[in-house]
Amino acid sequence: DFIEDEDAGEGRSQTVDGSEGEDVLDQAWKPKEKPPKRCYMSRSLRCGCWGLALVFFGIGISLLVLASLAMELAARATQCNCMITDFQASQVFPEAGEPPVTCENMEGFVVALRCESYRGGLVFIQNFMPEFVASYHSETGVLPKHSAFSCCPPTTADICAFQEGTYSLFCDDWGKIRSGCPAAPWACYVVDMEEKMALADLTSNDLTVGALDGGS
Repeated sequence: DFIEDEDAGEGRSQTVDGSEGEDVLDQAWKPKEKPPKRCYMSRSLRCGCWGLALVFFGIGISLLVLASLAMELAARATQCNCMITDFQASQVFPEAGEPPVTCENMEGFVVALRCESYRGGLVFIQNFMPEFVASYHSETGVLPKHSAFSCCPPTTADICAFQEGTYSLFCDDWGKIRSGCPAAPWACYVVDMEEKMALADLTSNDLTVGALDGGS
């Protein structure tokens, strides 16, 4: 409750206990203070944030696993330099009276591996075949997968065509006589080589074309 006070001045009022009140006009026009707004995250947004966090967590775990596997592979693998040295047919000796085995009727090649870290030095693997992948840029629909064989025929229908006639070079080494072609040797590696050589169990399936760092 307010009472008039002539000494309080125009437009002023005084409370019953004697204290001055606010100017009536100021009080009327003073803007009301609004409570501070609070930002609430919707349930769907919270779920989305948690889902995104789980995705990044999963990616991080996957990268750690891949890095661990790569380190394990590097520890077990023997890096070598490889080149094709002969047709697989040259390793077959038919019985008397049987037709001869040549590149015309047998697939596969003999590959020589020179591995500096292997105590034996030079190793030979038989029955090797370059890997082919589907391609629209080839008349046959396939092309060699690795750059080391980019000048090889895009088909295995004629294995003899993998060797050049004049210099007897195989297509992984045609860079010595043809511009734009690769020249041997090419990078390769074998996992657990010492163990497999000790067991005489090294096959073409154990040979991986390319370097351990991903090069071809």
